[in-house]
Amino acid sequence: MALACDLSLPAGVFMPTILWGCLLGTLFGELVRYVVTDPASKSGVPIGAYALVGATAALAGVFRGSISLVIIMLEGTGHVDYLLPLLIGVAVANLAGAGFGALLGCEGSFYDLQLAAARVPFLRHHSAPETAEDALSCPLIDRVGATVAEAMSRDPVCLNRVESVARIVWVLRTNSHNGFPVVDGTEELGLENVGRSRGDSVRKGKVVGLILRSQLMVLLARRAFVEVAPPAPASMPAARASAGGRAMRDFFNIFRRERVAASSSASDEDTGSEELFPAFSGPGVEELRTYYDTLDADMRTFHHRHSHGDRTVSVSNAALDRIGLTDSELANYKCDVGAFMKIAPLTVNERCSVWRAANYLIDVGLRHLPVVDNGNKVVGMLTRGDLCRCAGDGEE
Repeated sequence: MALACDLSLPAGVFMPTILWGCLLGTLFGELVRYVVTDPASKSGVPIGAYALVGATAALAGVFRGSISLVIIMLEGTGHVDYLLPLLIGVAVANLAGAGFGALLGCEGSFYDLQLAAARVPFLRHHSAPETAEDALSCPLIDRVGATVAEAMSRDPVCLNRVESVARIVWVLRTNSHNGFPVVDGTEELGLENVGRSRGDSVRKGKVVGLILRSQLMVLLARRAFVEVAPPAPASMPAARASAGGRAMRDFFNIFRRERVAASSSASDEDTGSEELFPAFSGPGVEELRTYYDTLDADMRTFHHRHSHGDRTVSVSNAALDRIGLTDSELANYKCDVGAFMKIAPLTVNERCSVWRAANYLIDVGLRHLPVVDNGNKVVGMLTRGDLCRCAGDGEE
């Protein structure tokens, strides 16, 4: 097991743990058989049962599993009669593991210890306290009074509801972030604090949504643009050319309103597009509806199709170069980011305590948490990496 953990070899620790657990269980069973003096009772000692309980207890102690391990063992062996011994063995192993871990100062499962030894920053599910009193002993922060403003990344790069293609490309090339707040009623800020490039600016305003890098990549790759200066119809995709620029803008409104209607508690019969929006029915709008439904599916399956779970692929400039945007598209088109953004994302105030924000990130499973001021304007972005740096576990 030591070699499997330290060397880059395709060897696991699950089966070795089962093996030495079985050996210890068998050894204990043989010891019981040796202690028993009655010949009839000696022959009735179930050595296999001790081996099964030993393997399950070893897995529970190493990986901190509980009921799931018992179910796996029962399903694998079919011996339901051993349910009570397995539960007792798992409970004792977890208590022993927690006790020795607290004594040696190495709490967590075997995988947690591997991550800590490799200095990989991560947040455990029990890292964030549930109350302010628990925060006194929280390993995530050094004091209860720490606020989100002390841990967040300042001057986040924001996007407008309708953003130019040129600026989206600039944002993707000059930033490695995976999420960008979408703001409304923006004001222009200079680039003194974030770098200079082509006179672009950083937006600030009231947060209305959140858009992912993968979604922006799909919008650019599929040319889901809104015309600033309408080009010749021959250069437009068939779905947009059939309906024209006006129908396309109308469709964006329909798409956005339908997404809000679909998330409400109304029934399917009450949210039909033909009944809600009779003025925009027709073959052109239907083609656009299908076109943007395909876009939405592409966004949800982006990493499965292009990067196979590697979320760093879409950060590279090579991925943008493969899209092949022309100078005309960069100059004359915009993207309606508001049609595909996550509406009303969870936000926290900059004066919120760090431990409460950590609860949001861990319990809800968020990757990005926009930070706003009292006027609901974006002032920062909080991620798990920021919390790890705040706790001193990550690289600066």
